[in-house]
Amino acid sequence: MMKEQTLRFGEPFVGTVVCEDPEQEALRVEVQDPSAQYTAFVRWACAEGVSTDDYPIMAFCVKLGRPDLKFHLARWRMDRYAEMMEILGGPHTFWSIFPTLKIEYEPTTDWQLVIMDGTPFKNPNFDGNWTDLGLVLAQKDGTLQQGDHVWLKWVGMFASVEAAKAYYSYGKVFEDATPLFWHAESAPVVEKPRFPVISNLSPKKAAERISNYGVKPCGKIPSECSSVFELDETQAFAHHPGVTAFKDKIIVSWSSGERDEDVAGQHMRVACTSDFKTWSEPHVVAPPRRATYGPTAALASHIFATDDKVYAYFVEKEYGPACFNEDGTPRGRDLDNAGPGDILKLRMMRAETEDGLHWTEPVEVTMSHWTNEAPRPSAEGRLFAGAGPRIGRTDNPNGFDLEIVGPSNEQIENARRRGAPILTEGTWFQTDEGIIRLFLRSNAGQLWMSESYDNGDTWTDIYPTNFAEDTTMAHMGRLPDGRYYFVGTPVYNNGRFPLALCISEDGYFFDKMYIIRDEVYEQKVPGWAKGGQYGYPEVCIKGGYMYIAYSRMKEIMGVTRIKLSDIQ
Repeated sequence: MMKEQTLRFGEPFVGTVVCEDPEQEALRVEVQDPSAQYTAFVRWACAEGVSTDDYPIMAFCVKLGRPDLKFHLARWRMDRYAEMMEILGGPHTFWSIFPTLKIEYEPTTDWQLVIMDGTPFKNPNFDGNWTDLGLVLAQKDGTLQQGDHVWLKWVGMFASVEAAKAYYSYGKVFEDATPLFWHAESAPVVEKPRFPVISNLSPKKAAERISNYGVKPCGKIPSECSSVFELDETQAFAHHPGVTAFKDKIIVSWSSGERDEDVAGQHMRVACTSDFKTWSEPHVVAPPRRATYGPTAALASHIFATDDKVYAYFVEKEYGPACFNEDGTPRGRDLDNAGPGDILKLRMMRAETEDGLHWTEPVEVTMSHWTNEAPRPSAEGRLFAGAGPRIGRTDNPNGFDLEIVGPSNEQIENARRRGAPILTEGTWFQTDEGIIRLFLRSNAGQLWMSESYDNGDTWTDIYPTNFAEDTTMAHMGRLPDGRYYFVGTPVYNNGRFPLALCISEDGYFFDKMYIIRDEVYEQKVPGWAKGGQYGYPEVCIKGGYMYIAYSRMKEIMGVTRIKLSDIQ
């Protein structure tokens, strides 16, 4: 007859119970107070010398108290993390934060075999064996009731999934005693520390796993296209798009100029729409200002919306005398030679609006760098934005006081010595474990990546990924359903064509690719640094749609929207 051991978790219970019993066979974990929102930890300590390098398959049996019961199981190693916490002077009561292994179980009250494949954890970026393994039984808000319980029965560690299934099929699971001991404890969910995250891969290995090689083409995704700005006789340059959602409007910003990129007289414009068909007349947020030798230029940085206001940021550049003709008018750049572009002064500026139509006069703000995308919140609410080869961060919900936090200049230079021609125009996403991954344009045919495990305080060295990309900026993030996306031009050296959407389930392999736009636009007015069919896409998700703003040959500004339900 199977021996039983019951542990009850609820509001009164905060502490540790250790049940050392070599003949123990099954553990019954019961919910006593579902309103307590506690999480019960149940750990097994393996025999000395046992390692998942040799036995990566962990198997156990589960029996649910009721068929619709929801619970969560995870696996981690403890020994090296415990040593690290001790060295750092941290607490010994902690959560280890290795990636969670997803498992499947049937909605039944019969005993069933559950297997956790630890093969991805083999040869981790640490020394020593995986001598401590564990499970987590997490209470889900609104799903657990008093008296709910789960039976757990340890099966063992195996070299293969087939070996675990064979052992189970022979019926020896319920004959042999459990050669381990249980360790169980309860603690409030709110006490779970989020950082530092402990990655199971080195930064180099993590970068190598980021890939779109072998991606499955999914055809052209249904979409609606809208033209925000068409060139005219005086304005034949449009680039650096930004897009945001504000109340019932979609607002797009961009840099606008006569012909060439980044010359005196360039300014920032915005336009908005409520129906995605009719756009407001482009408003000049940042008109050129008269400086010492001639007009300034405005380089659009980003546009950011809160519930009450929209903030448009731009860099104002003041140029030297070589950038102007004798009459003080801006001097264009030669198509084959950039010509003079000496900058005397840079100022970061911001204008704001409460309705999307009427903007305040720009004011100078204190920021250490421009950004190439709008700030977006992490899971913890901290705002991050790609800023050239680095990333900006702020805890201000209005997006103010953005500071540049990393990677360091030394890390950037080291990456260039390792083969990155340039590193710039970063974009990012955060994994379920809390790792923030910064992706950088390299012009070498693939994205390069740096990671942060401590909410952006420090960053790893920068390594090349296996994600192919053209010589342009991209935008990466997560869909509302948790999947990861890339919007950009993933065909290297192809004139920024076509514009595509790549999707990943795990944040590593982007295995689906949709064509967003593949229409060819013929440039009307040649200019310096003008080109690229679909340039610098920026993404905003709102109301069941993904909105994507982009430039066309740096002459016109377009926006496409895709129904999220069409992204399969």
